[in-house]
Amino acid sequence: MIKFYDLFTYVTLAKEELSPEDVRQILEERFHQEGRSNRAVGAIRSHGEEFLRADTVSPEGDIVKTLEVNKFTGAWSV
Repeated sequence: MIKFYDLFTYVTLAKEELSPEDVRQILEERFHQEGRSNRAVGAIRSHGEEFLRADTVSPEGDIVKTLEVNKFTGAWSV
């Protein structure tokens, strides 16, 4: 369940350490729920021991935003 945390942070409760594929699935589902067909998930890479960084991209492949996701809590922010 995704809970509104503040204007820039959402929490997805993680049952175990999230993999890059888990993060991709969470973000793609979120875009689908919000009706954002103009956004896709691009590259996902590790950032330290606790975080993954995921690029959101436009249909043309341009990076729109980079999100940081905590692998242990599921919290993510822009």
